[in-house]
Amino acid sequence: MKKLLIGITGISNQVTRDFAAQVAEEFCIEHINMRTPLLKMIAALHGVDSTHVEHNMPGNSTLETLKASNHDLELTLGYTLRTLNKDFFINETKLAIARSQHTIHNELFSGHLITGITSQHEAQWLRNQGGLLLYVYHYCSKTPVNQLTEMPGDIPIVIDNTANAGHITRTALATIHSALTLKK
Repeated sequence: MKKLLIGITGISNQVTRDFAAQVAEEFCIEHINMRTPLLKMIAALHGVDSTHVEHNMPGNSTLETLKASNHDLELTLGYTLRTLNKDFFINETKLAIARSQHTIHNELFSGHLITGITSQHEAQWLRNQGGLLLYVYHYCSKTPVNQLTEMPGDIPIVIDNTANAGHITRTALATIHSALTLKK
C-alpha cells in the first residue's frame, strides 16, 4: 500500500503547528519538519534544545553575540544552505523518511507530513513524490508568506484562531480527505 505524503507551507507559528498536529493525527502520519536542521543550528548557538527554539523562544529573541533575531538567523542560514546546495533540506527530509521506514514507525504510521517547506524547489519535490501540498493562510487573509506559487492540485487552507476555528479545521480536514481520494 502506498504511503501518504502531505506537505504544509505557511507561517511557522503555533496556529500552523496545531493544524499540522491535527493533520498528522487525522491521517495517522508521522510529522517531519524540514526546518529541523535550522532549528538545531540556532539551538546550538543559544546552547538549548531545538524543540525549545521552536516552541518556547519567540522569533524576535536575539542572539546577543550576533545581534540577530532567531527569525533573521533562520532566514540567513536557510538561504545560505539552499545557495550551497538547493537539495540540502530535501536530502535531510529523505534521510528522516528513510530512518522512519526502518523503525516501528513504518508499521505505526500510514505516511508522512512534511512541514517547513519554504522554496518552490522543495514544494516541487513533494509534488513529484505524489504528495499533496497545503498552503496554510492565517486569520482569513491570503497574504503570501513565501515565494511559493500555488499549482494545480495544491490546496489553500485558511485557518483562524477564533471560536469557530474547530469548524474551519474540520472543513479543512474534509477538503484534504476529498483531495486524497481524487489522487488515488
